[in-house]
Amino acid sequence: MRPLLLLALLLGLVVFCASENDVYYEEEEYYEDEDESFENSTLSDEISEIELTPRIIGGDDVQTGQYPWFAKGLRPSGSFAGCSGVLVSSEYVLTAAHCLGSFRKFQIGALCNDDDNCGQESETIWIQDEFVHPDYDDESLDFDVALVKLRNASTIQPATLDMDNLVGEYEHGEDNLWVMGFGLTDEDDFSSTSEHLQHVDVSFVDFDICNENYRGTLTESMMCAAESSKDSCYGDSGGPLIDVNDGLIVGIVSSGRKCNQERFPGIYSKVYDSFDWILNTICFTGGHDSPRPEFCEGVTAQPTAAPSPTPTIKSTCRQKNKSRFELRIKTDRFSEDENRFIVKMRKNGKFKKARFRSRFGQLLSHKEYLLSKCLNKNKCYKLFMFDTYGDGFINDDKAWYEARFNDEVVVERSYFKHGFKEVSDAFGNC
Repeated sequence: MRPLLLLALLLGLVVFCASENDVYYEEEEYYEDEDESFENSTLSDEISEIELTPRIIGGDDVQTGQYPWFAKGLRPSGSFAGCSGVLVSSEYVLTAAHCLGSFRKFQIGALCNDDDNCGQESETIWIQDEFVHPDYDDESLDFDVALVKLRNASTIQPATLDMDNLVGEYEHGEDNLWVMGFGLTDEDDFSSTSEHLQHVDVSFVDFDICNENYRGTLTESMMCAAESSKDSCYGDSGGPLIDVNDGLIVGIVSSGRKCNQERFPGIYSKVYDSFDWILNTICFTGGHDSPRPEFCEGVTAQPTAAPSPTPTIKSTCRQKNKSRFELRIKTDRFSEDENRFIVKMRKNGKFKKARFRSRFGQLLSHKEYLLSKCLNKNKCYKLFMFDTYGDGFINDDKAWYEARFNDEVVVERSYFKHGFKEVSDAFGNC
């Protein structure tokens, strides 16, 4: 799956994800050198040593039954994965593309951390498959939307999406929007936690005004919303933005410049701009095992809209001293074993500073995956691969991995032959 991504370090933009320690990593590694931090780092790197359950800034507790379709992303342990989504059919959750890899299951109807979910019905369902919008850009976060197919159908009533471009009718300052999540209440206090789902009202911000403040980096698939002392924040990524007047989901939490910044509103992916792809994926490409949703009636398949298992990756990096590292793998039948890939940079003669760590999440058997990071091309690296069961890749399953850096193959296509760990030859400026 994909890692969580940064919009642009130059502007200090961050995707609103948070994360706890990855359950598969035994060793703790830090990113002390700010000038060497890689281009696509995330807030989770900064707070990974802090146990947190983040939430919305300036929000209030959501009432029972108010948003039954809210989907909280969970790790295998059941802890919050730092991203959320919204149930849009009995088998699909809509979320942010940059969130993929952070969760392995969803709690549909999540309201609070009590054993009885504060009296509200909820269902925890593992994910089965993931679909990324074909126009998703991992640097600009254009079309930052994805669909996650659930292993079992949910019995909870899904949300309704904006199919009439309500956003196109909004005026600057219109205050009919609400955003929800378990994100931080104070961006400077990673211990500002909530046991309860929060929501907050925000106002629509004119695209041209917002884009000017962000120095022209926004795209037409994005929209902005903000309110004084109120905002979505770290840990809210993938969550829904709802028009309360019509009860429709109009946006998905994507990114922003820190949190609660007056000149820099929260950035959301517009649902309407991806609506045709959403319909085509649910109704045709991804398939629907339970009875097809009513909105699929009369929908014509669009073959050109077929999703890719991985996003389109740009070959170039924004910073001239960096080149793109790409890791591709194909899993064997025991995909749950192959869950740890780390690129370590040489420092003081030893390869111990992690510059890239995979966050594949739940791998599916016999599937191909791609991860990409921009790394300093003047440094020396090695790729470390780990298999938790210790049997490597099963070659008769035709499983493999390969890597490229600076437009060159640095790890030839091979299979993880045996054991718990395999280390590549050094690459880069060594």
